[in-house]
Amino acid sequence: MLSFADRLTREAVLGNRDEKWRPRFHFSSPCGFLNDPHNPVWFRGEYHIFFQYFPQQAEAVRPKCWGHLATRDFCSWRLLPAAIAPDTELDRDGCASGSALVLGGRLWLFYTGRHYYRHPRELICAAWSDDGVHFTKAEKPVVVPDAPDGRMDFRDPFVWRESDGTLSMLVGTRKNRRALLRRYTAADPLSWGNGSDFLTPPEGTGWIWECPCLAEEDGESFLLASPEGLDGVRQKSVYVFGERQADGSFSFASRQDADRGGDYYAGQFFRSPDGELLSLGWMSKWGNQLPTAREGWAGIMTLPRRLRRDSAGRMRARFLLPEGLCRPVTGLPDDPAEALASIETPSYHLSLELLEQTGTASLSFFCKEREGLTLTVDWDNGEIRVENHTVTHPERRQSFPIPDRETGRLQVEAVADVCCLELCLNGLEFVTHCVYGGGNAVRADCAPGCLRLLALDEIDAAPLTLAEQ
Repeated sequence: MLSFADRLTREAVLGNRDEKWRPRFHFSSPCGFLNDPHNPVWFRGEYHIFFQYFPQQAEAVRPKCWGHLATRDFCSWRLLPAAIAPDTELDRDGCASGSALVLGGRLWLFYTGRHYYRHPRELICAAWSDDGVHFTKAEKPVVVPDAPDGRMDFRDPFVWRESDGTLSMLVGTRKNRRALLRRYTAADPLSWGNGSDFLTPPEGTGWIWECPCLAEEDGESFLLASPEGLDGVRQKSVYVFGERQADGSFSFASRQDADRGGDYYAGQFFRSPDGELLSLGWMSKWGNQLPTAREGWAGIMTLPRRLRRDSAGRMRARFLLPEGLCRPVTGLPDDPAEALASIETPSYHLSLELLEQTGTASLSFFCKEREGLTLTVDWDNGEIRVENHTVTHPERRQSFPIPDRETGRLQVEAVADVCCLELCLNGLEFVTHCVYGGGNAVRADCAPGCLRLLALDEIDAAPLTLAEQ
């Protein structure tokens, strides 16, 4: 399957395509279906990013291989051959999500081997590479299901090295019809011991927590996970705060939404070479009807986000922008609303500030013949409302409190890219949506003097090159 997947990808990248919704600088599926990115790792002078990939069909969910990207700066991209594919008995129905880790100069992949049909189950498998391109699979699974009702819900291994040098692995599963995270330990990446319960999420917080990952900073531990069925939402991603216990488990203290939008899932922590904590996610969710599928592709990655916890214990973030591709837009009208309405480029970075006023203020993105996405700030009721007018899925509308309301201002940072919209509000709340409006202008409706335009940059296309086979 590897050679077939690579041939389809190469033909798609090299072909002359007329695609209305293809982003310019966000990485999108070359062809077929892309979902969960697996935590990027720095290996031999560049980030290696793996992702779920089914190049044969834009609406398929299985059997997946692992697509493979490399970049130094998240500006220019090198598309490498697919890393692993379902070609053994262990992963015959798909190489599903997992994580990567560099150990002793070798690049390791830990992934979910899926069996859907005869004897359905999920296994944790491993593969490794010395050159970062060609991978060898372990002949046996490294971990098998050991939760009572987790046989077919036992997936998404995340592996890290503890401070004492041992390896730990988190796996999302279930127990007694509730979500459960199991932890396994090892001294060797192919020899894992018996598991123990790492975290049993509070009742009512989802039936399984997918794509769990752990970070530790300044003696504090926190998770990024993607529960299914939390708050009545099919899928969402959350930060989870708590403490590691003496036995290595994790005690739940609180949680915070990682994103309020309808198109963010499977977020993953990773580190820059200098140790900065970052995250990357999938800009879509299961079940959404995507017009890109008519162009033969589906699935986009978010921009990376720089993360830090503030003095109140909340996770704050800002976009890691492709600085080498940003160019200030000049010749704008002096009036901020007129300047926003004059935006012609489909790919830009925008920073503005809304000052508190009586009633509401609103911003509408990707406006053309119809509405795109509208963000309404209801100052009187302390609420933000978001509506994506271009889609029909249940999460097209959201509402949540104005972050840092006491400051009397809302700083809005927006990154737009053809059909991608990522919003950051006061550095605390993120809203990610795919918006199929077709226009570029932003319409502002607010009281005089309550809108300040801080920056507007056009972002050029990021070159995608094919690695030599």
